[in-house]
Amino acid sequence: MQISGWLFDAYPCARGMVLWVLDEAGQMHSCTSAYHPVFYLTGPVQLLKQARDWFATTKIQLRTELIEKREFYSDDLVPALEIQVENPLHYIPLTQRVLRQVNELEPATCDIPLPQLFFIHTGMFPLCQLAVSLDGQGELQEFQVLDSPEDVNYPYPPLRTLKLRVEGENYNPGHSRNSSLIAEFDGREILLEEESILDEINRLLRNYDPHLVLTQWGDSFLIPKLLQLARQQQKRIAWDRGPQGMLKGLKGRSYFTYGKVVYVAPEIDFRGRWHIDQINSFIVHESGLEGLFELARLSKIPIQRIARVSTGTCISAMQLEVAIRENYLVPYRKHQAEEFKTAEELLIIDKGGLTYQPILGLHEDVAEMDFASMYPTIMTQFNLSPETLNCLCCPDAARVPEAEYRICEKRIGLIPKTLKTILFKRMQYKQQKKYGPDAVSRAVADRKQSALKWLLVTCFGYLGYKNARFGKIEAHESTTAIGREILLRAKEYVEARGFQLIHALTDSLWIQKPGTPAGDYEKLGEELSVAMGIPISFEGLFRWINFVPSRQNPEKPVPNRYFGIYENGELKLRGIEARRSDSPRYIQKVQKQMLEVLKECRTVGDCRQRIPFLLGLLAAALDQLKSGQVPFQELVVNRRLSQDPLTYEKANISAIASQQLLSQGIQLAPGERVQLVYLNSQARIPTERVRAYSLLDGSCSYDVSKYSELLLKATEALLFHFGWTVEKLAGTLKHGNPKTQSREGSWGSLSWPRPS
Repeated sequence: MQISGWLFDAYPCARGMVLWVLDEAGQMHSCTSAYHPVFYLTGPVQLLKQARDWFATTKIQLRTELIEKREFYSDDLVPALEIQVENPLHYIPLTQRVLRQVNELEPATCDIPLPQLFFIHTGMFPLCQLAVSLDGQGELQEFQVLDSPEDVNYPYPPLRTLKLRVEGENYNPGHSRNSSLIAEFDGREILLEEESILDEINRLLRNYDPHLVLTQWGDSFLIPKLLQLARQQQKRIAWDRGPQGMLKGLKGRSYFTYGKVVYVAPEIDFRGRWHIDQINSFIVHESGLEGLFELARLSKIPIQRIARVSTGTCISAMQLEVAIRENYLVPYRKHQAEEFKTAEELLIIDKGGLTYQPILGLHEDVAEMDFASMYPTIMTQFNLSPETLNCLCCPDAARVPEAEYRICEKRIGLIPKTLKTILFKRMQYKQQKKYGPDAVSRAVADRKQSALKWLLVTCFGYLGYKNARFGKIEAHESTTAIGREILLRAKEYVEARGFQLIHALTDSLWIQKPGTPAGDYEKLGEELSVAMGIPISFEGLFRWINFVPSRQNPEKPVPNRYFGIYENGELKLRGIEARRSDSPRYIQKVQKQMLEVLKECRTVGDCRQRIPFLLGLLAAALDQLKSGQVPFQELVVNRRLSQDPLTYEKANISAIASQQLLSQGIQLAPGERVQLVYLNSQARIPTERVRAYSLLDGSCSYDVSKYSELLLKATEALLFHFGWTVEKLAGTLKHGNPKTQSREGSWGSLSWPRPS
C-alpha cells in the first residue's frame, strides 16, 4: 500500500513507533515503524565492560556494544557503551533506573523524548511531506521524506478544526460556576446541552471527525472536567483514534524565568488527533498555528508537545539534533562550571547589554534603527559557543573585547551551526512580510518570523542559563561584550554624521536630524550594516515619539516605556497601560481611544491642540465610572501569583483574591493568574478590599475612587510632558464646568468624535 501526505503524529509502542499520516483528502492512516532507541554510558573501559555484563542479566531485551564517540567539549574520541533497547516502551524505565544506580559512569544521550529521537535518527519531522510503503499488516517498509525543515514555502495539510470553549468571558472557568460549553466548527457555533454533553461531543467527533481540537482552558479545566463526567456516567469520549488510552504529558508545574513565576497547566494529549489549549500555549498565543508548525518542523518536537513547551525547549532540541548528527555524546547534565573570576574581572565583563537612557519628552522626526537579530548574529559571526570559548587548541586566537576570552579558530561551534538556519529563514519571512503578494500571506509570514524571533531571543538567554546543556556563562558574557562594542561604535558613527542620539537600547537606536527624509535613513542603515558587519534595518520614521518617565520619579527615564506614531500612521507602544496585560480592559480602552486621537497628529503642536478632546474622553470615562455604568468584566485586574496562596505574609491583592478562591475549594499554584476587582482598596479589613472576579454577586459595587485613580494615571502617561499630572487632571475636572465649554472643548462621551 502506498500513501503520501503529511506526518501528523508519532508516539512509541512495543514494536517501535506508531505513525499517523494525513493525506491530501483529509483521511488519516496509521502504521508502525520498527525502531530501537539507544543511549550511552562513558567512562573507563573496565567499568564499561562491567556495565555490559550487568545489562546482560536484565530481563529487558537489548543489545550492547563498546564503541567510540566524540566528547562534546574536547572533541576527542572516547570509549562508550551503546545500549540499544528492543522495546521502546522499556526505554524510559531502563534509563531512569540507570540514572539512579550508575555513579562512576556518565550517562549520555539518555533523556531525549522518544519521538524526537526517532525523528533525528530517521530524518522525518512533524508535518513533513512523506511517501510511505506499507505491508499488509500496516508495517512501514519504505519511506521518503519529500521536503526539508529548511524550506520556507511549504504547504499545510487540510485540517478540520473543532473549537471548544466555556460560554462567557475568557477568564479561567476553573474559578467560576459557569460550565456551559460551546462548540465551533465549519463556521457554525452550537451550545452543547449539559444533560447530553458527552453524547453530543462524541457525535461531533464521529461525524465531523476533526484533526485538531482547539480549546481554551482545555488542559487545566475543560478536558479534565469532561473526563470526570465520563467516569461518573461510565462512558467513553472518543478523543483518540488509536486503540490505546489518551497520552498524558507533563504534570502542571511552576517555574521561575526572567524575573517572574510562570505556571504551565497539566498537558493532555490525544492519539491520532491533536489537542491544543490556546491558553496553555505561549507559542500559539504569540505566533498562531503557523508559528507553531514552523517551530515543530525545525525542532522535531511533535505538535501537541511543542504547543506546551517553552521556546527554550525548542532551541535545546535543535542543538541536540546537531550534536547527535555530528556523533557527539549529549551530556546528561551540564558539566561546565563558570570559570574563576576576580571581583575586578566580574565588574569589567558582567554588564549585560548597553543602554543609553532616553531623553525625556516628545521628539519629532525620530528614526528607529534596529540591528537584525543582533545577539544571534554575533554568536554566529564570531563563533561563540560553549566549546569554542577558551579552547586549548588556539592559545593565540582572537580575543573578546574587555573579557579577553579566546575564540577557537579551528572548530565551528554548535550554537552557530544551530542558528544558521533560523537566521536565514527569519530573514526570508521578514521579506515575505514586507513584499508578500497579499495581506494573508504577509500575515502568515509575520507569524512565522515572530516564532523564530522567540527562538533567537531564547538562544541567547540559554547561553548563560545555569541548567542549559550547552550553556556557558563565558559565551553569554562574550556576546554582550561584543554587542556593547558594536552599539557604541554605531552611536559614534551616527553622531559623527550629525545625528543626535535620543535613545539606545541593546540592539536599537533612536536618532534625530531635522529635515532628514526616510530615504536617507535607509541609506544610513546600509552604511551602518557595512561598517558594523551586522545587518541594520531602518524600522521607520516617527512623526513624534514620547519617552515617558518613571512613575516613582518623574525625572528618571525608563528605557522601555514610550509611545509614538510612525509616518505611516502606525502606533508603537511600550510599557504603558494599553500594552500591559494586568491593566483593566476599561482603562486600556480609554487610553487607546486617546491614542487614536493623537494618532492623527503630525506634530507636537498638534498634540497640544488635541488636549481638550482627551480631557473630554477622560471626563466622560470618569462619569461612567461614578454612575456605575461600567460592567465588572471591564474592570478585572489580572495578577500572577508569585507563590503559594497560603505562604503570603502580607495581604496584597493577589493573596486576598487567591485565598478567597481557596476558601471555595479552588486551589491555585504559583504562576497562575487570578482575576479580581477592587471593591474598597482603603478598607481596614483586607478581605473587603478586593473580590475574586468569579465570586462576585449582586451585593457589591466596585471602588470608583481606585479605578478613577488608575484612569488618571493612564492619562498622565500620555500628557505628562504637556504639564498634566494626576493632581492637575483631578483638580481641573473637579472644578471645571462642562456646560460652559465650547464645542471644541466639550467633554463629550466615550464615543467622542475624533477631530478631522
